[in-house]
Amino acid sequence: MSTTWQDEIAAETRGGGRISDRFIVDKVREAVLTQRLPPGTRLPEVALGDIFGVSRSVVRKALTRLAADHVVSQQPNQVARVRAPSIEETRETFSARRLVEGEVAALLAGRLDEARLATIALRVEQEAAAHARGDEAARIENSLAIHHLLAEHSPNRVLGAMLTDLILRTSIVIALYKRAGLPSCYLAEDHPALLAHLRSGDGEAARTCIHDHLQALEGLLDLSTRETRIDLMAILGQRETASPERPGRPAKGYLPWRLYRPCLLHDNAVISLGSRARMALTSSLRWTLAAWLLAVAPASFAATPTVAAASDLQFALAEAAKRFEAESGQALRLNFGSSGNFRRQIAQGAPFELYLSADEAYVLALHAEGLTEDEGVVYAIGRLAWLQRAGRDDLPAEDDPLAGVRAALAAHAQGEGRPRIALANPEHAPYGVAAQQALERAGLWEASAALRVLGENVSQAAQFALSDDARGGFVAWSLALAPQLAERSDYVLVPEAWHAPLVQRMVLVKGAGETARAFYAWLQQEEAREILSRYGFRLPGEAHAPLGGEEDAGAPGAVSETH
Repeated sequence: MSTTWQDEIAAETRGGGRISDRFIVDKVREAVLTQRLPPGTRLPEVALGDIFGVSRSVVRKALTRLAADHVVSQQPNQVARVRAPSIEETRETFSARRLVEGEVAALLAGRLDEARLATIALRVEQEAAAHARGDEAARIENSLAIHHLLAEHSPNRVLGAMLTDLILRTSIVIALYKRAGLPSCYLAEDHPALLAHLRSGDGEAARTCIHDHLQALEGLLDLSTRETRIDLMAILGQRETASPERPGRPAKGYLPWRLYRPCLLHDNAVISLGSRARMALTSSLRWTLAAWLLAVAPASFAATPTVAAASDLQFALAEAAKRFEAESGQALRLNFGSSGNFRRQIAQGAPFELYLSADEAYVLALHAEGLTEDEGVVYAIGRLAWLQRAGRDDLPAEDDPLAGVRAALAAHAQGEGRPRIALANPEHAPYGVAAQQALERAGLWEASAALRVLGENVSQAAQFALSDDARGGFVAWSLALAPQLAERSDYVLVPEAWHAPLVQRMVLVKGAGETARAFYAWLQQEEAREILSRYGFRLPGEAHAPLGGEEDAGAPGAVSETH
């Protein structure tokens, strides 16, 4: 921005204006959006009143508005804070934004005039230029402007308003959970690609581009808080300086030391120092205290490795990791998503230590780029299945698993609605590629275009397949066998010969720590192989996927060819 908030205040004052609560709301919102005001920051009424030169009643009105907009949280008899959403809320926020902004982008494709497209194009150029010169604040500002322009021009005003709110919420969680050591969340190809789709009028491509962009952003989060010292005056005002008239004393209008509370954010709790203790602490002593807090922090806070795993492993790997943690006492952080998105994030520097892909090609590509320790090992071969809601009497037969697709096409042709066919996005999800190959083999790929709905990964495709307006969908057999899905769904396997083998490979990323190495080795042992086998994975060296029955002890579900 070309002016500071102090300049704006001076301009208003010269015109006889007064600082309103709306002005404070805008300034705090802007600081949160641009990630200069981190989640969890205390917002004392007296401090804000001193910064903006207004009474506490005006500050209270501003904080009430900010709380209504989900920017700050207020509790009785407690100082307001910038909201610090939970991990669950973070995932829900990204999921909601993918749905809303994807729809907005699809609606806007081909509808924007040249003037509006030029405005977006300028922001895209300015974002790239800011990143090139290392100006992260300007990069964030231009990135936000691109998404706000989508919200502003949305043909559906309700979706536009929802998107505006979700952009703010997403900015908060990115500021809170961005991985330590990651200088920027810049994704160089995404915004130019979005602009191209908006210009060409390809709505589905624009929707997919937004979905991929937000999925990649979510993958750059580590979902753990870090210690941060917050300086309200530096963010919202000016730093304390000596007054020329009174050497050694703060200048008039600057925040006095008694109101300036250094604090440490730790695991969503704020540890603040009392006024007398603050005055007694020297700079070195403050750092000693910070070091002590880190020393007594839980071990999991310090060095928990992050594992990037294909979504078909959502239940199997969670069970395996739980057993590994119980046996070794070492904690893991599991991230599930599409293999292609994880491959891109690792190439861009995301600090994953172990990568389990549903397509070995992604692992081999990373190795060719020198980003992994070796080529890794094949840990499983996956199976594709047709999944639909339980209780229907039209489950396809074992020898015709695509009958549900043909039935959906027939119903649509007869004007009986649009029964959806779910699958993972083939652009970056291996199970989506397998589903496309099976449909192409049967001559149904082009015909089913109007009915297809794409999930960001195979786990989301399973959710779509079981929704009320879906006929069914193509998912990983490992998900269909999980108790969470088995109790409300039926499935039939798609023959392996109908698509390329789903050869799944895992590898250690360069720089992986000891815990990641131990888990990598453990996953190759018999105990882990038994877990993968129970979830329908064929293990290296086996001729066919393991089959069993209801009597299999400990099996997550019946593993017959149809269910």
